[in-house]
Amino acid sequence: MGAYCTGLLIILFSLITFTEPSLIPEEGYRVETVLYGNKMDVYPHSILPFNGDILLLDSVNSTLFRIGLPLSQDSTIKVFAGSRNTVPGFADGGFLDAQFNHPKSFTLDSKGNIYVADRANHAIRKISKSGVSTIAGGTAGKTGHADGPSQEAMFSNDYDLTFIPSICALLVSDRGNRMIRQIKLPPGDCVQHSGSGTHWVTPVIASGVSFLLGLLLMAFLQPYIAAYTGGLWSSSSNASMERIPNNHGETSADELLCHVKRNC
Repeated sequence: MGAYCTGLLIILFSLITFTEPSLIPEEGYRVETVLYGNKMDVYPHSILPFNGDILLLDSVNSTLFRIGLPLSQDSTIKVFAGSRNTVPGFADGGFLDAQFNHPKSFTLDSKGNIYVADRANHAIRKISKSGVSTIAGGTAGKTGHADGPSQEAMFSNDYDLTFIPSICALLVSDRGNRMIRQIKLPPGDCVQHSGSGTHWVTPVIASGVSFLLGLLLMAFLQPYIAAYTGGLWSSSSNASMERIPNNHGETSADELLCHVKRNC
C-alpha cells in the first residue's frame, strides 16, 4: 500500500511539474484590435510598413492592399496589386492586371520594391514602379530544386523571403527543400534612402561644432593676442614717432604726432 501511494504521488508530482507553464508575465503592454477584416472583406495574412502606410497581404484574395495609418475601422484601404474580384492566377503586368496565386509572404528592399513569395506559382514576383514582373522560377510550373538563371530556378511549395541589405540580396528559406537560397539584387535596389530628409544634418552639426570651438578658442587666446600685438604696436609706434623731425619743441611722441597731423 505504501509503495502504491508513493508511486501515485510521484505520478501526480510529474504531471504538475511538466504541465504547469513556466511564465514570466511582464506588465505595461496592452492588446487592442484596430481593424476587423470581416467588416472590410479582407483576410490579413502578412503586413509590412510602406512609405508611411502599411501593406497588407491577403492570401485568400491573392491581393496586396495599402492601408493608411493610424489603423482604425475607418482607415482607407486600397488595392495595391492584384484584384480581389478575379480568380487566382499567374500574370505579370500593371498593378491591377497582375494575378497571384494565394501568396503567403513578401518583403521590401531599400528602394521600396516589393518581392512576393508566390508559392503556388512556384515563383518569386517583384512589384516596382513599372508594375509586376517575375524574377525567379515560374516557368517550370512545378516544385523542385534548381539553381541558375532566374527563369531556370525551381523552388519547393513552402518558402519565404527576407531582404538582407548588407549583402544586397534576397534570402529564400526553402523549407520544403531544407535549404537557404540566395538571389543577388542590382546595386541600385540596395541604396539606402533617408525617408525623413535629414541626410544633411550630420554635416551641419559638424560645421556648427567647429564654429563654436573656434569662437571658444579665440575667446581664450584673445587676452594673450591683445597683449602681444599691443606691445608690438606700442613700441614700434613710439619708435616711429621719435624718428619724426621735432622742430616745434614737443616733448612727447603724442604731441609731435598731433602737430604733424595739424589737428590739435
